[in-house]
Formats: sequence, structure tokens, C-alpha cells
Amino acid sequence: MKRDKRLMYLLLRQVRDGDQSEQLKEYSQEEQAYNAALLIKDGYVEGDSIKGAGDELGAVMEDLTSSGHDLLESWERQMNQSQTSQPVEKGIAIFISHSARDVELAEAFVDFLRAGIGLSEREIRCTTVDGYRFPAGADTDEQLRKEVRTSNTFVGIITPASIKSAYVLFELGARWGAQLHLAPVLAKGASSSFLRGPLRNLNALEASAEPQLHQLLGEIAQQIGRPLANASVYSKALKKLLAAASATDNDAESSGSVSRVAFKLEPEVKQLLQLFFSANDSVSVRKAALTLKVSDNEARYYIDQMTDAGFLRWSGDYDSDDTSNFEITAEGRAYVMKNLRRP
Repeated sequence: MKRDKRLMYLLLRQVRDGDQSEQLKEYSQEEQAYNAALLIKDGYVEGDSIKGAGDELGAVMEDLTSSGHDLLESWERQMNQSQTSQPVEKGIAIFISHSARDVELAEAFVDFLRAGIGLSEREIRCTTVDGYRFPAGADTDEQLRKEVRTSNTFVGIITPASIKSAYVLFELGARWGAQLHLAPVLAKGASSSFLRGPLRNLNALEASAEPQLHQLLGEIAQQIGRPLANASVYSKALKKLLAAASATDNDAESSGSVSRVAFKLEPEVKQLLQLFFSANDSVSVRKAALTLKVSDNEARYYIDQMTDAGFLRWSGDYDSDDTSNFEITAEGRAYVMKNLRRP
């Protein structure tokens, strides 16, 4: 039987708050009794311990001492600072915010993290990479709001495409607004000037610079409390990520031009642009879906295309919980007037 800091923390909380945490069920009665006896012996809890032939076999805890209150408050402060109030293995350890147009880069980043820190697929959320998407049947908006705030660490992949994405802006803003750990990573030619508003004061690391990737991996390992693998273990994944991060889109404008050609071929996009053009205010994803007579996810697909091309923008506040409302941009209005309003 051994001293268990996490179990002691749960026992102290139980005595203080008067209710039993579900997490205590992970431990046997013998483990709970032994650690409770240690807390009493160390002067953190008032009560009686029952000793057998060897180790303490049981304990009756009554109340926290002053030292017990101080210890519990100290542990809670430490856990709040490192965002590890929930065990890493029970939830999302790393949330990777990125644009759907950077899926190959995001996939390379996932492989890099898994090789360097030894994370499982259940501990990483990367919504466009197979195996790391939201669970089937999940309410995507609700799941997004939750995981952006509860993941132990958050990596924002900043590229020319992602900085135009309404969802990436929401995720970055929500994380920043919650005052939680946030690591911006620059790639595909993006510079620190891409970070706007309050994010501009955050130090961003370059994913195309090998020393900075080593630094980033070490910091993430420390943040989530995991050992860092030897560099030789993740060298292959590192090279793959460096190549993906160093590749640049041909040109933001030419990339947008490709999207615009696609728009001309999709009647759903034409219909949505007309809807946003005619609206006096922002339009919700739900209203767009009803207009097209499609699902919310299909409507999001078309809206994401238009935001990536600069025709629409997210109309929520920077750190708002609302991910659903969008409005047409000046560029979008000009496109409609030029291409969709002819007699």
C-alpha cells in the first residue's frame, strides 16, 4: 500500500464538502482507508485511525484541521493553474484548433504529439482528422464549447487559411477568454502579425523551425504531466511536420479564386449568398439549413467554404459562446452584385 496524492486530494475534498466524488470509486476501500489514516497521522484531518498488524487498515475522518484546509487549497490552486483538475487519461489532453483546409498539417501535428508524448487517440481532439473527430451523434457546437475550455492544453495552428476560419477564431477567442493555456503555432508562411486583438500579445512558435518544435513538445509534455520521449523516437514525425508546416499555399488570392470557381458550380452556395445578401442582420446556421432544406452540418459545409473565401464572416463576439451566426462581407456583396444579380 502506498501514499497516493490524488486520492488524498479527493479524500480532503470529501471531508470539506460533505459529498463523495465519483472518482473515489476508482480506489479500493483498503486504499481509501490507508490514505485517510495517513492524513489523520500527518495532522491534516481530525479523526481516528484503526491499526492492524501492519499498515493502517481503516480510518474515521471527522473534519479538516487548519493545515488540512491549507493543503487542500494549495493543491486546488496548483490544479487550476495547470488545468489538470480532471485526470488527463479521462478527457481531452490536447485540443488542436485548425482550418479544414490544413488537414494534412493537422494530421502531421497529431502524429508528432503521439510519437513525442505517447498520447492515445482518445486524448487528442482534431476535428477534421479521422480517428480524432467528435463522437458520432454528438452535438458538435456543445461538444466544441466544452472541449475548448476543458482540454488540458490548446494548440492553435495559425496559417493563412485558419486565420480566416470563423471556427478557429471562435476557438482561439473562447480559450483566451477563459484564461487557460493557449499555444499559438505559426505555419505555412503565417507570421505573428496574423494574431489580432488580444492574441497579438501571445508568443507564437514556428512549426517550420526544428528547435522551436522541440521546445513546443517539451512545454506541452510538462503542461499535461507526461514524460517526453527521446528525440530519436519522434524524429520521423518531426520531419513530416516540418515539411507540412514549411509548405505554403500558392497565394491567398489564387486559393480564393479556386473556391470562387467552385461556388459557380454549386447552386446551394449561390442560394446561400443570396440569402445573406438580402438579410438585414446576421443569419444563423439553422436558418441557412432551413432555407436549403438540408441538415445543419451540410449548411456548415457551405458556410465554411464561403468564410474561407472571404465572402462571409462570423458575427459573434471574440470570446462568445455563439458559433452559429454569420454575415456577408463587402467582398461577398461585391461578388453577388457582379455574378448573381445580373438580369
